[in-house]
Amino acid sequence: MTLDPLEQIRILESDQILPFETWSDRSAAPTIELDDIRCIRHPFLVTTLEDSQYLLLADTDFFLSLAEAGLDHVPAQVCPPSQISLQPTRLGLVDFTGDSLDRLCARHPDQIKSAGESPSSDGWLNMRFDFADQASRDLLIRHSQRRGCPEGLRSLHREIGRLTRIVPGIDLEAGNQTGTFSYRFGSVASVPAFAFDDLVYAVNTESLFPHGIVDVSASFRLLDIDLPMNVLRAKTPVEEKELFLRDLLHLRQQSRRTSRYTGQVFVLNNQHP
Repeated sequence: MTLDPLEQIRILESDQILPFETWSDRSAAPTIELDDIRCIRHPFLVTTLEDSQYLLLADTDFFLSLAEAGLDHVPAQVCPPSQISLQPTRLGLVDFTGDSLDRLCARHPDQIKSAGESPSSDGWLNMRFDFADQASRDLLIRHSQRRGCPEGLRSLHREIGRLTRIVPGIDLEAGNQTGTFSYRFGSVASVPAFAFDDLVYAVNTESLFPHGIVDVSASFRLLDIDLPMNVLRAKTPVEEKELFLRDLLHLRQQSRRTSRYTGQVFVLNNQHP
């Protein structure tokens, strides 16, 4: 089947788009000046919600930075939920040991327990910790709502973030490679699986997931549209901006420089602006 990018690429108002996760580190987020950005390279990946709103599925920090800088319109790839998949991620924890985990459990006994302490698994989620120099441990996190983001998971992520650096998508073996810039991961936490409805519930209740907990992907992704910033910032109707975008995409296709990839693609130095 031939892909027609015009079916999913849109210009949306920034205040229509809602993220399901928080900033990765709000205090360390660089200040963006719109005058310094020549174009938006990639459309933001979103899916539809009710009331003409959209759920942001990736690039949360960049989107929030643009919105905070005053950008009213952004390019977006609007995917139906049927084209979206969620994968639980693994969090690399620098210098985080079993003793560190025991101290967290002691501080939050109503939200976090070692596996086996709770008489019933109802209302709890299992989270596994693999340690570099100790036996693996299973943790129970309270999830009384049974949908959305568990409060215990937010508490655990917040407390671990105060103690050490959290790096999403890391394996214990890969993180302990020798090298000038390598981290020494004391452990890797395997996050429980969540469903698309959990993301929607998190947005509706304003109980967002911590950054990097859920990895969302689409069945296809369209990148490198290079939409000029002056078009997005122009005082013209959204319809005119979308007409420009359609013409731009047609030119991209006619240039015969479009590449298609099957399977996972890792972009190791994705510079947004």
